[in-house]
Amino acid sequence: MNDLPSSPVRNPIADRGGPPDSGVAPSGLDWIARLVPALGQAESLDALLAALVEELLGLLGAERGCPGYRSAEGLTCPFEIGPAGVMLRNRVWLRGQGIPGWVLAQRQPFLSNDVANDARLDAATRAAFGSAAVLCVPILDRAGADVIGFFLIQGKRDGPGFSASDVDIATSAGLIAGLAIQAEFALRAARGAERATRSYAESIRLLRDIAIASNTAGSPAEALQAGIDRICDYCNWTVGHALLCDPDVPDHLSSSSVWHFDPSEQFAGLRRGVHEGESPAPDSLAVRVLKTRQALWLPLEPGESIREGLLETQGLLKAAYGLPVWSGQEVVAVLEFYSADNQHANLARLDMLTQICSLLGHVITRSRTLEQLASARDRLRQLSAGLMESQERERRRIALELHDEIGQLLTVMKLHLEALNTLQPDSPRHRTHVEQCLQVAGNAIQQVRHLTLELRPSKLDDLGLSAAIRWLLDQQARLGGLIPLFKERNLPERLPAHVETACYRIVQEALNNVIRHGRAKRVWVKLTRDGTALELEVRDNGVGFDLQEIRQRRRQTGSLGLIGMEERAALAGGELRVVSQPGKGTRIQAHIPIAADPAPRG
Repeated sequence: MNDLPSSPVRNPIADRGGPPDSGVAPSGLDWIARLVPALGQAESLDALLAALVEELLGLLGAERGCPGYRSAEGLTCPFEIGPAGVMLRNRVWLRGQGIPGWVLAQRQPFLSNDVANDARLDAATRAAFGSAAVLCVPILDRAGADVIGFFLIQGKRDGPGFSASDVDIATSAGLIAGLAIQAEFALRAARGAERATRSYAESIRLLRDIAIASNTAGSPAEALQAGIDRICDYCNWTVGHALLCDPDVPDHLSSSSVWHFDPSEQFAGLRRGVHEGESPAPDSLAVRVLKTRQALWLPLEPGESIREGLLETQGLLKAAYGLPVWSGQEVVAVLEFYSADNQHANLARLDMLTQICSLLGHVITRSRTLEQLASARDRLRQLSAGLMESQERERRRIALELHDEIGQLLTVMKLHLEALNTLQPDSPRHRTHVEQCLQVAGNAIQQVRHLTLELRPSKLDDLGLSAAIRWLLDQQARLGGLIPLFKERNLPERLPAHVETACYRIVQEALNNVIRHGRAKRVWVKLTRDGTALELEVRDNGVGFDLQEIRQRRRQTGSLGLIGMEERAALAGGELRVVSQPGKGTRIQAHIPIAADPAPRG
């Protein structure tokens, strides 16, 4: 069963040493000398191994044989040579699996002229080979420390079976094969290093080109277009598209105008079908990338729709890739790519794409920051101009009221007083003029009080925010024919002066808007202290409005309604939120921080 004792692999030529007359059979060296020229002309490693296997089959009188070499999976056999010629195998044995796996684990030759009864092998291997004679020798590296391949020879045509001399011959062939395999591995490593170096250089150039294009781009769309075009060219991807995250609405994506098509005529329907600003379907690739915050790869079946039924791939596209674009801890965009093959992007490419996405994320954030700064400057200019106009308008109103109301009252009083100089103190006409003077003085006092309340309500200073807003709500409700509802909870007796002023003016402007534009029947005002913040809400059941349209109109006309309320909240260290839809009323909410104050009212 086992004709070869377990012993370390030895070099038979080196062990026996010397020229043919030293005891080595002349045929043991002649076949090597005869084969060297043919081996030198072999065009590949497989061709060299095939020549060695054919020579071994002839020398050993065997029926079939196969070579194998070390791979990442184990020991790989690319082909087998037998009576029918060369047959492709591409079989892999793991350590300890089958006869090659046994050789890999033991690092010594395996020889058995009755495999079916060889106890060294498992039952499946014994059954597969039956009673055949098998010889398998390891191919070692130069140092003899590692198994890098094997020769498996089966079926002795003549004689009782394989012998120890057959092991020596096969081991000699293994020495030649070992040199060839190591040379091939070295060549592959050199080629791999060259490819890696070339790929790294290409990645650096790609990153540089995208960085330059992004820094010179006039908008985020231009930067994304430059990035997607270069990514598609580098990765040979057919379709590319960018979707942007809404900075004001969490986890909301919308299509941009940024596309790449190659060739463009085959995918024109997709661009026509997907409109800028349109949101993708909840189960789309882009939404899945946004939810998972990870890059995704999806194979596409023939005829599968890649974007909400707008384009049938018809076998043109085989895979889809989705990449998140990060800026710090936030995803600011998602890039979609579609490829004509279904190969995964390798790790090096994914790392490079991640760096590109990070670069594009910083560009998007920087552009948005610049847009916000420009918008803030525009708002500041609008607010400044509006404030000056408002001040002039208020001055004109006060001047007219002083002239038309108080001025006239004082003129009448002056006439009555002049008349008193000509009358006897006890006369009836004297008393009449005195009474009329008192009435005119009373009217003047009422006008001054009304004007003072409009400029700064005394109730806000004397009684606090809650009482001042109750009074304001009642006044405005009577003026606009509204049903007022006021609710307060957990409020302290007094709040910081700047908080009270900000809240009062926000409510004043909100009520003015309800009366002028809301066409509401009811209005609610709610004040709540929540920890160290004051929550203010003004709500109506009026006609509502389109918030985006109003904001656009505000940028064009410089309207101060919303701007004024937002700025007052911001100056108090808080923020203001407006929620409205046509036909569903309007809700204005302000969150303003306050310092720890005295205990709330009982």
